[in-house]
Order: sequence, then C-alpha cells, then structure tokens
Amino acid sequence: MKNVTISGHHLLLTDAIKSLTNHKFRKLFRHAPDMIGAHVELIQEFEHTGHSPFIARARLSIPGNDIVASAASEDLYKSLDLLIRKLDGQVRRRHSLWRSKRKDAIAA
Repeated sequence: MKNVTISGHHLLLTDAIKSLTNHKFRKLFRHAPDMIGAHVELIQEFEHTGHSPFIARARLSIPGNDIVASAASEDLYKSLDLLIRKLDGQVRRRHSLWRSKRKDAIAA
C-alpha cells in the first residue's frame, strides 16, 4: 500500500478515523498507480459563533505537479467524503489529459 500520512490539528485521531481515511485513499491509488503518496490534514476550527467546522486537506504526490485540495463542512466524515470526491475528479481529469496527449502523439 502507498504511504498515507495523516495529521490532526485540534483533533484527536482515533483508529477509526485513520482506517477510514486509509480505506478512502485506496480508491485514489487505484486510479493513479504512479502516485507516490498522500499527506492528509484533518482540522477542527473553533469559531466564536459556536459551531466548529471540520476541514480536510490533502496533497497527493505524483510525478509532475502535486494535486492539492481541501473541503470543509460541519461533519468530519462529510468533509473527508467531499475531499475524496474533489481529489478523484482531479486525478481522473489529469489521467484523461495524459491519455489524450499520448493518443495525439501516437497519431502524428
């Protein structure tokens, strides 16, 4: 399995959160087999309004430019799901661009 580094700010990282994060990132590793690793930050921000939004940020290390995304919501698990959805879209878009460039190069 690829290297997934998980860090938490103002948040206690339980085994359940770590295993869920690793499980969700396996999907991304299937879409980009050349991916080196991922760094995930889970943050709980305290605001003066009384609610505490959760922010999930990630940086995927792949050959070329790294892919970076973040998502925020009122629930940690929802933030993680939104983050995975964003990263999945970026990985798929990058892969399709790579394939189209390769196809154009072969056709020329």
